[in-house]
Formats: sequence, C-alpha cells, structure tokens
Amino acid sequence: MNAIKKTKGRQKIEMKRVEHEAKREVTFSKRKKGLFNKASELCELCGAEVALILFSPHLKPFTFGHLDANEVLQRYLTRRDDHSPGPVSRNVLHQLNGVREQYNESLKRLEEEEKKSKDQKSGTSSSGGFWWDDQQIENFNELDELEQYVESMEKLKKIVQARLDEIDLSENYFANEFINDQNLLDQNNFSLIPHSNDFYGV
Repeated sequence: MNAIKKTKGRQKIEMKRVEHEAKREVTFSKRKKGLFNKASELCELCGAEVALILFSPHLKPFTFGHLDANEVLQRYLTRRDDHSPGPVSRNVLHQLNGVREQYNESLKRLEEEEKKSKDQKSGTSSSGGFWWDDQQIENFNELDELEQYVESMEKLKKIVQARLDEIDLSENYFANEFINDQNLLDQNNFSLIPHSNDFYGV
C-alpha cells in the first residue's frame, strides 16, 4: 500500500513585507525573474514594447527591455514631451486668445450700441444732452453719410413740429373750452375765476 503524502497544497501568500533579510533577497530574486518572464511573454505574444526598471532592497538596479530599455524609455519621454505645449499648441492658444479678445470687444460694442439705442429712444445722449449732440460732423467721410444725417435731422424736425402743433391744438382746445365754460357760467352769474371780493366775504 502506497503511503499517501499529506501536503497543505498551494497556499495563498500573504502580501506583506518579508522581515527576514535573507528571505527577502530570495523572494526578490524569484519575483524579479517571474516579472521579467511575464514581460517577455507579453512582448512575444502581443508585440508590445516593454521596459522595466527594478531596484533590489540594496538599491541595485535591474532592467528589462524589448527591444532595448533605453530606446523604449526614450520613446516614452518623447511622447510625453509631445503632449506639452509645442509651437503648434502655442499658435492655437494665441489664436484662441485673439478670438476671445475679439469676442469681448464685440460684446462691449454691442452694449454701447444698445445703450445708444436706448438713449435715442429716450431722447438723451451719453453726455446728458440729446443724441444728435454726440454726432461729430467732421467724422463723416462720405457725402452720402452727411446727406443721410441731414435727412434724418429734417425728419426729426418734422416730427418735432408735428408734436408742437399737437400741443398747440390741445392748449387751444382747453383754452376755448375754458372760455366757453366761463361764458356759460357768467350767464348764470357763476365764475370759475374767483373775484377779489370773494376773499373778503363782500
């Protein structure tokens, strides 16, 4: 009868620092070899380019590279530098800053135009006078612009004159109504305007 060998089988190793120095050196050597083997398999199976750098507990360096560790590391560093702002990126940033400045300037001009439009509707200008006070005739470079300005002023003059006529008509209307009412009251011995004798009770 064959003797049955009793073993604990493959046990899960607890992940913690190996305190014994000699055992720690052995563990590092085995793990390093296993890590390099896995990296080699990754390169052969997938065509990956791998670079590994390890330092032993005594700070002795070990490297693995496919095809060459230095070449892989240099390529990694170069790709990282490509992500930093280069000449192209700086040009893009400069263009973005220019667009942002143009946007802010356009927004400022829009606000000024809106304010000017409100001032024109209210009949005032930014200087406190009327909106036409802000117009500088010497700034008109074309005859058409000056003619349009004169035409606008003529239209404004007609509008103002029409408004004055309306006010005159209203005043005349109320004045005539007052006179008619006064005449009607006079006929009945009443008056809308008190006489001086009324203040003294005479």
